[in-house]
Amino acid sequence: MNEILNLIETKSEQLAKNPFCQWILSSNHSSDEETFSFTPSMLYFILGFRDILNHLEYINPQTELEKIINQHCLEDKNHWKWYLQDLKTLGACKTSWGGDWSNFVDKIWHDENKPTRDLVYLCIHLIKKHQSPKASLVIIECLESTFGVFMSTIKSKFQDSHIYSRLQFFGQIHQEQEMNHSLGHWIDADNAITANHSQVSVLEKIHVTDTEKAELLTTVNIIFKQFELVFKTWLQLKKQYLMPRFIIPKPELSAVYTN
Repeated sequence: MNEILNLIETKSEQLAKNPFCQWILSSNHSSDEETFSFTPSMLYFILGFRDILNHLEYINPQTELEKIINQHCLEDKNHWKWYLQDLKTLGACKTSWGGDWSNFVDKIWHDENKPTRDLVYLCIHLIKKHQSPKASLVIIECLESTFGVFMSTIKSKFQDSHIYSRLQFFGQIHQEQEMNHSLGHWIDADNAITANHSQVSVLEKIHVTDTEKAELLTTVNIIFKQFELVFKTWLQLKKQYLMPRFIIPKPELSAVYTN
């Protein structure tokens, strides 16, 4: 498993250099609203992630690996609520997608956003194809690692901003929840864009055959290749959604989800 984890780390370092991440970090944005202008284009993946977790989860886990996978699913299953709350906080509403539901559907299912939808389909396909706890765990680690790149990028850009403490999915709440995962995380507390898994020693003990290793290395490459396309899509779709100035709620009025 060590070779597979090393590949995930290498791919994460490459993903952090993606133009999308570099654009987020750039200092020539006219406003914070501009930086977050891509967020509505994430909707299909964030909500589709619930279906990915449903396909990963074992109804009656028998082995230790199956229990580990279920724990991952349990810790991530309700994060989509934070995303929807942040869309409200950022001012996204029906008018952001053109003013009516037909425009909303057109934007989410438009050809330009196809890589985002394909990412959901791809993950579910790989889960069904392998039907293996080892493969499922590798898929989870890929998703956790790519998200670690994204969240570390957001944190590096906004950690000193009041926005970071107000947003939930894109802010401090989600970051802290990820770092408190019982099974480790790929996020670096010291603001590095990429990091090793905090419990890599546990994962390294999982034995894989040469055949399994070859298949899982291919799986890692496929997932990261798709994320490169997705990041490119989100960059291209920035400013495509009409969003007014931030509606930052007072801390005491923020709806905070703990699951």
